Amino acid sequence: MTQAGWKKHIHKGEDTLLKVNMCWADFLLPGMCTSPWVLGAVIDTIQNHVGKIYIGEGLAAAFQSWKTGCKINGWDRVAKEYNIGLIDLSKKEFTNVKMKNVPFKVTLSKFAKDIPNLITLPLMKTHSVTTFTGSLKNQFGTTFGKRITYHLQLDNVIAGINASIKPNFTVMDGTIAMEGNGPANGKSKIMDLILASSDLVGTDSTACRIMKINPKNIGHIKAAEKQGIGKMNPKIIGPTPKELRTYFEPAMPQGYYEKGMLPLLKSPAKNIVYNYFWNPGRLGVKLLRNYWYLKEGIQYKNEILKNSRYGAQWK
Repeated sequence: MTQAGWKKHIHKGEDTLLKVNMCWADFLLPGMCTSPWVLGAVIDTIQNHVGKIYIGEGLAAAFQSWKTGCKINGWDRVAKEYNIGLIDLSKKEFTNVKMKNVPFKVTLSKFAKDIPNLITLPLMKTHSVTTFTGSLKNQFGTTFGKRITYHLQLDNVIAGINASIKPNFTVMDGTIAMEGNGPANGKSKIMDLILASSDLVGTDSTACRIMKINPKNIGHIKAAEKQGIGKMNPKIIGPTPKELRTYFEPAMPQGYYEKGMLPLLKSPAKNIVYNYFWNPGRLGVKLLRNYWYLKEGIQYKNEILKNSRYGAQWK
């Protein structure tokens, strides 16, 4: 953070939201959600510079418990240690925002939009819908309402969220990343990296290059650059992406999403889909993901907890 000049971008004495990533709340899988050590380190770094600090995230998807997610990921312990607030953004006020190249308004957290400082704390992950997820997509967790319908213009929505909220800084948690069927059913991958910048487009592009992904092929990164949110070719301080390049197993496309949900949302029946089939679909996703965890994912968790230096933070 120091090398990236964070103090130039974070308003002194002003309240600050640390936007963590709660991709799933039913189980612990290192590399899926923001790690407590990285969260605590960011608080240590900024606490004497800013005003009140809040740890915030939206409600976890698919009939899950926000409080359980905070506990499983160790954020409640971090909040207690530093005596700072945990904010469920879904319980706060919303605002409807018109975005560039999006034909409908998007419902955003007013708290996230209005707070003077927002530091986003994403992970370095593959994604079954967007191929890659990082700094820019982490702000999708500040959206509410009929979120599945936002997928009709997903790349422009992600760019528009960031244009509206204007995160001040990103600290990407690449200590443990995720490959394979991210963002929630992938394999934990130790990378021992932290990427930090005020340029979210540059950070995500750099992460992509490290993962052997061409950022020019990632729609939301291209859309964000077009809107002037950042540049794909930032100045690099430290090892170059070429020096760090590591193959990441890609995520497989979600068949139910590409062949089922998305075509239906594009059809005249979209309101019927949302009103009558969306909740059963969410329940199905919950059951499938949790079954996968019991069958396979728990092995990745145990490997990290038992055999890596990072395991202690979740014990």
